[in-house]
Amino acid sequence: MKNGTIYFVVPRIDRTGGYERQALTLSRALIELGAPLRILSDCEPTELRDHVRTLPSASVLKLCRVFRQEFQGARRAGPVVVHFHALYRFSAVGLWTATRLHVPTLLKLPSSTDVRVLFQSPRVALRLFQPTLQRVDRFLCPSRTVAEELRPRLRRPEAATYLPNGVDTRRFSPSTKEEQLRQRDRLGIRFRHVILHVGRHVPLKGGDVLIRAFAQAKGSLPVDTGLVFLGDGQQTEAWKRLAGELGIGEAVLFASTHNEPELYYQAADAFALPSLQEGMPNALLEAMACGLPCAASDTGGIRDILADKFPGQLVAPGDVDALASALAKLFQPAALALGAQMREHIEAHFSINVIGRRLIDLYEELIGSNG
Repeated sequence: MKNGTIYFVVPRIDRTGGYERQALTLSRALIELGAPLRILSDCEPTELRDHVRTLPSASVLKLCRVFRQEFQGARRAGPVVVHFHALYRFSAVGLWTATRLHVPTLLKLPSSTDVRVLFQSPRVALRLFQPTLQRVDRFLCPSRTVAEELRPRLRRPEAATYLPNGVDTRRFSPSTKEEQLRQRDRLGIRFRHVILHVGRHVPLKGGDVLIRAFAQAKGSLPVDTGLVFLGDGQQTEAWKRLAGELGIGEAVLFASTHNEPELYYQAADAFALPSLQEGMPNALLEAMACGLPCAASDTGGIRDILADKFPGQLVAPGDVDALASALAKLFQPAALALGAQMREHIEAHFSINVIGRRLIDLYEELIGSNG
């Protein structure tokens, strides 16, 4: 799509959460592909400033007028499609405005929780918003589970479209042994072998399950193997205490969220994601893109990434014994080849350029059907 305007509406673009990171990664890919992209947000971005217009904080009526002027002005110059990356007050106003103007719209629903909140909440505001949601042309579901949960709630079930997240395979790429050691030294990681976990420190991420499994597997792992948690959250102190109680406190390192997570992937030997529930985890895509052999829970979007080609790397959510066995396998002789195969799988099916081209095809389809 070379003519017209593609709008990304990204609330809270200055944060470093999953949907914000994915929106920025997609933005860079679409710009590189020559797409006519404009980003609208309610706060100042830290990057892509030339492509972002920050709309002023205002009343709903005033914000509605600003969105209307923006979309109408762009439509006079060519076709317009508006892609909403999350639904907060800011983007809800934009979505209401775009649907009333009959502009093609897409709304991403990152997880099953979002589906339940939007379509089952007793809140009056969300109930009143239901007609607007039913006007959305496409709901982008990053996992098949989300799409399956959404379809029965739509007047047009075909509007639920499975489109996984993508990963920048140039930024997230394998390291040589020399680079790995250099990154460990730079990050202060003193273990000889490293299992990495990346994500928020909340109960659903299963950090306690991973710590218990690591303690159980310790005798089967190479000498001086450490477990590194990259992230922050309410469970950090509880997970630290658990590691101490299990006698592995010195083998577990907690590192705060980092602006360059690829450094940690490149310092690691293996990756584990023991989530009890997931949408489409960027962290697993990033780890696989870096060529790390991975073990993860059989849930949500994780299943979409691994089940077809790597079913043996899936374990039941919360199963400490199964995860402990999977961790030990990540250091067997075949693990290096496994990591390379995972990298190839990501490049073929989940690279940001592959997902970006699929998205452009979808935009053009919507513009054609609305023309």
